[in-house]
Amino acid sequence: MDVTDHRAVATAVNRVVERAPLKVVVWAAGVFDWHRGGAASADVADPAGWRRVLDVNLTAAAVLRPLVLAAAPSATSLDVRDRG
Repeated sequence: MDVTDHRAVATAVNRVVERAPLKVVVWAAGVFDWHRGGAASADVADPAGWRRVLDVNLTAAAVLRPLVLAAAPSATSLDVRDRG
């Protein structure tokens, strides 16, 4: 799935919660494409590649967060302070 497609991410979250309550989410999407073809310094970085890095690594996670929080069961029944 293209994690930068916000509608696709929302659809995927909805499909998951239709099957069962959402209990765990692991965000494992990530890219590093500073300069195609090898490492390069920041002064020659491709702006389109940099935007893709930001969209996948940061923006997509920020879009996912409220979707997951809205779909997750309430955590009020859990008392994490008792984990001593």
